[in-house]
Amino acid sequence: MKHFVVFAAHAHPTVWLINAETLLIALSNFIKECYGPNLTCQDGKWIVPNGYGGKNVYVHLIQYLENEVKSEYTWHISEITDDHWNAPIAEALVAENPWEVKDHIERASTARRQTQLGRKQHAFIWYLQDGPLVTFYERNRKRSEHPIKITERFLLPRATWPQVIKWTGTYNDIAEQLSVEPIPVL
Repeated sequence: MKHFVVFAAHAHPTVWLINAETLLIALSNFIKECYGPNLTCQDGKWIVPNGYGGKNVYVHLIQYLENEVKSEYTWHISEITDDHWNAPIAEALVAENPWEVKDHIERASTARRQTQLGRKQHAFIWYLQDGPLVTFYERNRKRSEHPIKITERFLLPRATWPQVIKWTGTYNDIAEQLSVEPIPVL
């Protein structure tokens, strides 16, 4: 059994502790807890009410998190180990550093401007094993659709820093590469 901690800062900051065999099960349990009886899962798709009499259908947990969570507020997941629980005191979670987030988005925005001129877009970051993945998105005007539309993604690989690479992976790729490595216990 693995242990995960989720930090979510919406109306008030909340920390969720999740025990699960895998990261995907932990994410699934988090989503089920947030939506409870309003959530249904059919044929691998997540279906939630959109607040306007319709429903939003998400093909992957990551798509749900992007539309319903990461585009709305600060959200981060990390793994914690038994050593964290057994230590007299241990740092278990580091939320995103706002200055690093700003720097990552600015670097990706510079690369984005080379291909897309025009509107400034919103962005959030997934932390992958290879480096930060900056995701640009637009808010959909029609609330009966998904709340956001992903426009572009850029990876800032640690191995070739400060290079910025346009990224075309899938939701499965994000889930498989999501970095949730625990902070070492000192």
